Amino acid sequence: MKHVILVWRCKGKNCGQSHLAKYLGEKEKIEEGVIIRLHAKGDAVLIRCPKCGEQHLYGPNELRSLEMPSPPPDGYKEIL
Repeated sequence: MKHVILVWRCKGKNCGQSHLAKYLGEKEKIEEGVIIRLHAKGDAVLIRCPKCGEQHLYGPNELRSLEMPSPPPDGYKEIL
């Protein structure tokens, strides 16, 4: 079973760390088109990187969807 997450990559000059933005759920249970709608909706959001501490604006097109073999660990924090 695959799990789908949205991730963002820090724009910091010396960072580039990827972070979890949102857990969407089990791939088989996600309604068709949900990922596309999430990428297309909304305004840019200001996010502070937990690694380097820099803040940058991120638009919907800067999020990537990834399939993972398991859900995020307990205690993870979503940005969106």
